[in-house]
Amino acid sequence: MRKEFAVIIRTSVAALCAVSLAFSMLGCGRPPAKSAELERLAGEYMEALPGFYPTWASSLGWHEYDGQLGSRNPEAIEAWVTQVKELLGRAEGLEGTLEDPDDRFDRDILEWLLRRELLSVEVLRRFERDPLTYSFDLSRLLLRTVPSWPERAYAIVSRLEQLPTYLSEARTNLENPPRPVTETGIRTFRNLAPFLRDDLPQAMQDLDPDLSARLDRALPEAVHAAEEMARWLEQEVLPDTKDDFALGEETYLEMLLVQEQFDYSIEQLTAMGREELSRLQAQFQETAALIDPDKSPQEVARLIASEHPRREDLVGFAQSELEELKRRVIANDLVTIPEGGGAIVEAAPAFRRWNPAYIMPPGPFDPDSLQAIYFISPGEVDLTPDQVEAWLRGMNNYTVRNTSVHEVYPGHYVNSLHIRHAATPIRKLSWSYAFGEGWAHYSEELFMDHAYEEPVPAHRLAQIQDALLRACRYMTSIGLHTQGWSVEDGTQFFMENAYVEEVLARQQSVRGTFDPGYLLYTLGKLYIKQMREDYRKKVGDQFTLKAFHDALLQYGSPPLPMVRARLLGD
Repeated sequence: MRKEFAVIIRTSVAALCAVSLAFSMLGCGRPPAKSAELERLAGEYMEALPGFYPTWASSLGWHEYDGQLGSRNPEAIEAWVTQVKELLGRAEGLEGTLEDPDDRFDRDILEWLLRRELLSVEVLRRFERDPLTYSFDLSRLLLRTVPSWPERAYAIVSRLEQLPTYLSEARTNLENPPRPVTETGIRTFRNLAPFLRDDLPQAMQDLDPDLSARLDRALPEAVHAAEEMARWLEQEVLPDTKDDFALGEETYLEMLLVQEQFDYSIEQLTAMGREELSRLQAQFQETAALIDPDKSPQEVARLIASEHPRREDLVGFAQSELEELKRRVIANDLVTIPEGGGAIVEAAPAFRRWNPAYIMPPGPFDPDSLQAIYFISPGEVDLTPDQVEAWLRGMNNYTVRNTSVHEVYPGHYVNSLHIRHAATPIRKLSWSYAFGEGWAHYSEELFMDHAYEEPVPAHRLAQIQDALLRACRYMTSIGLHTQGWSVEDGTQFFMENAYVEEVLARQQSVRGTFDPGYLLYTLGKLYIKQMREDYRKKVGDQFTLKAFHDALLQYGSPPLPMVRARLLGD
C-alpha cells in the first residue's frame, strides 16, 4: 500500500494541528520557552519529524504513528531535506537573540539535531549507501503492552502492507553500497523473510475477521518483498560492490564535529586511543595474573570464556542477573534510578542477531512507565556448531554481567529513565552517540570500581576485556576510515589486542565499515571521566558520584561538550 509523502504530512499535521497542542501532547516538563519564535520553531520541528520518520516517532511514544513506515522515494527525501534546511536557517537566526539560558540551550540542541540530519542524508548518504537503513523491525509492536493488542495488531498489518513499496524505494535509492554493509544487509533480509513467514503468524492471534483477512493478503507479499530484497542485494548488487567504505579523514572529522561537537585532529584521536589501549592492556595482564599467574593473559581469558550458559539458557541467565545489579547501584549511591517498569530479557530476533546485545527502553513520550526489553543474541541462525561455541565464549558468564551493566543498570536503561524526565521536549529527543554509548560504557568501569568491596577477578577481567574491545573499535574505526585498513586488518587487530576469537573479531571489524561512530563508546567514556574530575575540582568537598551523575543525566543526551558547558561553565 503506497503512502505518498504528502499524505503522511497531512496525517502529521492533522495529528499535531497546532504548536500548543503539540507541546501539550509531548509533555513539556517546564513552562514554555520565553522566546515565542523558539516555541514556534521547536513545535514545527516536532510536527515535521513524524512525517518523515514515523517509526522513530512510534519508538518515542507517539503511537498515532505506529502503523506507518513513511516514504523513501526521492521526492520525499528531497522535500525533507528542504524542510530541514528551512528550519535550520531559522534556528541559526535565533543565535545571540535569546536572553534565557534554558532557551539558548534548547536552541543549540535544535540546531545540532538539524545539522546532524543534513550530515546523515547529504554527506554520509545513508539512504544511498546503507541497506540497513531500510531494515524492518516489529519488536516494539509485538512485545510492548501499550497500546492495546488490537491497536498494535492493526499497526503491524499496516506496516506489512507498506513493506513492498518501502523496499522497492530502497532499491531505487541504493547506489553502490560498500561490500561489508551489503553482505550484512543480505543476512538481515534473508533472516527477515522466515521470521515473517514462520514466526509472525504465531504471534498474530485474536484478530477481528477484517484484519485477519488483510493479514492473509499482506503477509505473503511482505515475505516476498524481504526475499526479493535479499536476492537483489546478493545477485545484482554484491557482484559489483567494492570495499570503498572509508570516509576519508576530512569527512570523518566532519562527522565527529557535526554529530558530537568534538573538535579533534586524527593525531589527537590516535594518541588518546593508544594511551587508553595501553592502560587497559596493563590492567588486563595484572588482573589475569590474580586468576592464574602460571598462564598467559590470553590463556586466562580463554579459561573464563569457557564458563558460559548453554545457547538455550542464555536469556534466562541474563534475566537472573538484573535484580542484583540494581541492588548494588542503589546500595552504593551510584546514580538515582527513576521509577520505571524494569527490564525483561528476550532473545534477539533472527534478523538482528549480528548485534550481541541491545536494549529497547520505553520511549521518552510514552504515557506510562513501561518495561524495557533487553535483547541478548544467541548468535546468528546459520552458525555452525563451532561458530556457536565461539559466539557463546564471547557471551560467557562474566561478560554477560558486564553487558547487563552496560545495557540496563546503571547504563542505557537508567539513562533512558532520566531522559523521560528531561525538562523540555527537545531535550527528550537529544540522543547523541557519544553521550548514550559513552555513559553506558563508562558505567561498566564505574560499577566495577564502586559497586563491590572487592571485585571477583574474573568479573574484573571481563570488564577490562570489554573495554579493550571498545578501545579496539576506537582504533579500528580510525584505521578503516582514515588509514587504509581492510576488514582483515581490523580483524587481526581485534584478535591481537582484545584477545577475542576470530568470529567475533571479524564481526566487530565489519561493523566498523558501516558504523564508524563506534569509536564513540571509548571517546565518550574518556570525556565523561575527564568531566567528572573537573567537576570534582569545581565543587570540592560537596562532590559525590551520585550528585555528578544525576547532574550529567538531567539534560537528556545531547552532545557532551554542550553538557560540559552547562555543568562547568566552560
